[in-house]
Amino acid sequence: MKKLYIILGILITIFLIIISLFILLRWNGSYSDERALTENISTKIQTGIITGSLSYPSEFLPNLETCAVNTQTNESYCTYQMIQGPNFTHGYGYQIEVPPGSYQVYTKINDEYETYKAYYSKFITCGGEYTCTDHTPITITVKAGETIRDVDPGDWYANN
Repeated sequence: MKKLYIILGILITIFLIIISLFILLRWNGSYSDERALTENISTKIQTGIITGSLSYPSEFLPNLETCAVNTQTNESYCTYQMIQGPNFTHGYGYQIEVPPGSYQVYTKINDEYETYKAYYSKFITCGGEYTCTDHTPITITVKAGETIRDVDPGDWYANN
């Protein structure tokens, strides 16, 4: 009978230790599955997305860096990732996640040509024809949770 009480006492102690560890982990945030899911959702809601097609005046499309520059803070959000898909005008596009704000978007070949940037400009929205003479970059406004599409930085003909 004494052995039964000892075994029962050990089992109760183990059970209480497990429950205490579970509560402790839950309390200090180490049990993060639920918390990570909530944080992920709130992070996505606090940003917006800018997306569009990439182009280059050539027979091929070189590796491009595309950036969105916040017009108030001058902070840049850039990507080298070129997304391939049928929704893009020339088969390739980009996507940049940014905080809410106003942005001007450009693309460039690489750091060697730092000043040679192709903006999303009035030239692009005019149709990119020789009769389009306004190369002023367009400022777009992004809100939290919003996706701004068809921001195609392709004005390679502006005098940078």
